[in-house]
Amino acid sequence: MEFVERAAGFSELLRDGLETQLVRPRHGMELRANHLVPAVEYLQANRMRQRLMEETHQALSEVDVVLSPHGLWWHPSRSLNPLTSLTGHPVVAVPTGLGSNGEPLGVTLAGHLYREGELLAVAQRLLEATGFQEKHPPLFS
Repeated sequence: MEFVERAAGFSELLRDGLETQLVRPRHGMELRANHLVPAVEYLQANRMRQRLMEETHQALSEVDVVLSPHGLWWHPSRSLNPLTSLTGHPVVAVPTGLGSNGEPLGVTLAGHLYREGELLAVAQRLLEATGFQEKHPPLFS
């Protein structure tokens, strides 16, 4: 769905045949392919998205936020980002320190729909508790 919606945002560019002017020509081909998804399929996917939003809302009903590891070593398949991108749940990445090689580490916090302020308040408290906002990688010191 995300790709179809992205293609819709580029409709004018596709209609005018200007997708070859994109920085990455492959993206133009992907946009054109996703621009051709039938409306019926998109609507069916949107219904599934609505159910997923409702199920995610129910799953989060017992918690304030969901905390997930975040960093270069964390496998993307374990990320909350695909789910929250699809359902619209707010997410914020919070740096928490540096790894043994100096790579930045952090956590991802996911919250409830329409409660971004609460999520940002938790993120701010976490950042203050770690004190990491005062530290910088050697490259930026």
